[in-house]
Amino acid sequence: MGQRKKIFLVTPSPSTFAQRDLEALRQDYRVREAVISNYQGRGSLERSLLIAFEIFRGVLWADLVYSWFAHNHSYLAVRLANLFGKRTIVIIAGYEVAREPEIGYGAQLNQKLAKRVNHIIGNADHILAVSEFNKQEILRLSDRRHVMVVYNGIDGTQFNPGGEKEETVITVCQINQSSIKLKGLDTFVETARLLPDLRFVIVGRDIDGSVEGLR
Repeated sequence: MGQRKKIFLVTPSPSTFAQRDLEALRQDYRVREAVISNYQGRGSLERSLLIAFEIFRGVLWADLVYSWFAHNHSYLAVRLANLFGKRTIVIIAGYEVAREPEIGYGAQLNQKLAKRVNHIIGNADHILAVSEFNKQEILRLSDRRHVMVVYNGIDGTQFNPGGEKEETVITVCQINQSSIKLKGLDTFVETARLLPDLRFVIVGRDIDGSVEGLR
């Protein structure tokens, strides 16, 4: 049996979805992981150098580089992978290709970051979008047809509703000042007032006390 392919996974934080990917990939491949948030608390220059070194070392080792989100970490990973002839996959989740000046949201509002995102889209071997809308936003920035939709999923065996369906409307997100407009929580609450016969529930942590303004 031949030696298993090597994948270098780069992610900004040890989020559950990245860890699920890590677990799944390790079933069939040799995998190394770089978690950018592990370098928090260090000086800016030291942090940048350590991150760059870990990504450089991982790219050299791997056959394929797999990055969550099109940001600075994946920009460096894609540049190095192209230099050393390694294949690349980047997952784009929405923020990277968004431009919403009314609410100050989206990487495309930042000229430097927008250029890096556009470079990633144009030079990664494959881009994975999390929705069809997300895919169209990506293609708006690039005419390369190397974008595939892979929806976020849940474990249906673990999260399996039982009993009769309730007349409840649920939204799930962290609650803070920015998410009120970004996630439409103000509209959600106003809709709840107009439909008193239905139960509306926001599921998520109150980060900065903003939930009081929604009551």
